[in-house]
Amino acid sequence: MAPQITGGSTALTKAGSGTWTLTNNTNDYTGVNQHQLAAIFSIATITDGGVASPIGAATNVGGQSRARRLAPLKYTGPTASTNRLFTLSGVSGIDSSGTGSA
Repeated sequence: MAPQITGGSTALTKAGSGTWTLTNNTNDYTGVNQHQLAAIFSIATITDGGVASPIGAATNVGGQSRARRLAPLKYTGPTASTNRLFTLSGVSGIDSSGTGSA
């Protein structure tokens, strides 16, 4: 998904199976990211909270990115770090299968 997602508190939600590959590093929305029920968000870059990224520019306050029930966030990029906090529930997690680790 390459178009820029902008617009303040816009939220991004995906349910059901399949992967959305988020590639636009200038996404500056600040709403909640939520994926569940085998839905996957795949990203190759990650930034600190408050900085535009494929998963938006939300602050590093907990709960801004949520993965629920079999819904991993897939990180495919090089070694990186972030101060973003993620809420994981059920059998979800962060899959860092890229060239480094997140």
